[in-house]
Amino acid sequence: MWPKRRTLLLPPGAVLVISLLLVLLAGCNLAQVPTETPTQAFIIPTLTVPPTFTRPPTPDVTPTPTTSPEIVLFLGDSITEGWRVNNLYPAAFNGGHWGDTSSQTLTRFRDRFSGFYYDAAVVLTGINDLTGGVADSILRDNVTQLTAQLEGATEKIVLCALLPVGPGNYGPQVTQRIVETNTWLRDYAAARGYQFADYYSAMASSDGYAAPGFLQDGLHPSRTGYETMATVLAQTLSQ
Repeated sequence: MWPKRRTLLLPPGAVLVISLLLVLLAGCNLAQVPTETPTQAFIIPTLTVPPTFTRPPTPDVTPTPTTSPEIVLFLGDSITEGWRVNNLYPAAFNGGHWGDTSSQTLTRFRDRFSGFYYDAAVVLTGINDLTGGVADSILRDNVTQLTAQLEGATEKIVLCALLPVGPGNYGPQVTQRIVETNTWLRDYAAARGYQFADYYSAMASSDGYAAPGFLQDGLHPSRTGYETMATVLAQTLSQ
């Protein structure tokens, strides 16, 4: 025979307590059930393009040669970069760059200005070579390479004399090297059939340094200095 079932008798009020506990446990289980959150759209961040270096303007077409020098390419260092050459020749291209040596001037022409025709090319480079201790042989070799490449870009090459420096800014050794470099530039231009713009003679005093008023900081031309250079260049290009 199966054993008889026993009836569990609870004390009064126990049923109510047990019912409350069951309700509380059910609430806890419901609280633990994760709720679904609405799916958020993936937002692609907007990328900011970093600023790029703006190169000096270069011709986008091959200019047609004219009878007078209008499209003039200027090559050099900060002395050229700071010169507002477009006030002299509206179609001029300023290829000067602060701190450039003759080697960097040569590279800048190859990278940015070669492959086009210019009515004239004006080269003023070398002072940073002299003040930076670059050997004369390297300076002269760079000028030789540059002018050889310019012969295919223009029929009129102008080599410019280095400007005199201000007294007290550089020692006599730099001044002497400027004189020697200018002598070589003059002779080389004559031998190759180039023109020579003698800025030095127009701006130097009897002691070999720049005369008062031509420079603003012992190296870079003042307004008077640039005006003098413009006059010398115009006379040279007209020859």
